[in-house]
Amino acid sequence: MNWVQILARPGEVGEVVSGFFEVWVTAGGPEDMAVFAHRRRGARVLLFVSPAMAAQAPDLVERYGGTECEPPPRNFVELQCGQGDALDRLLDNQGDICPRED
Repeated sequence: MNWVQILARPGEVGEVVSGFFEVWVTAGGPEDMAVFAHRRRGARVLLFVSPAMAAQAPDLVERYGGTECEPPPRNFVELQCGQGDALDRLLDNQGDICPRED
């Protein structure tokens, strides 16, 4: 599975991240499972789900309308769920241009 993006309203971000956190904990907190967020102006938050996390939680990806995407630009996201060094490990050498919101 590829990277997945989920466009969430601020009020549902906690719920979405909580669901993925439960999957991550149940899986033993693997280093290749993570969720990142890019907070856009306005009322939307773009969440990026790593391929390993998406593969372990296809039901959550479907429930929240996730779509496949390119890896996010590391300079525009913050870790929401995963090991503390996930940003450096999973997004090393990614670009610095934020993807457009469709």
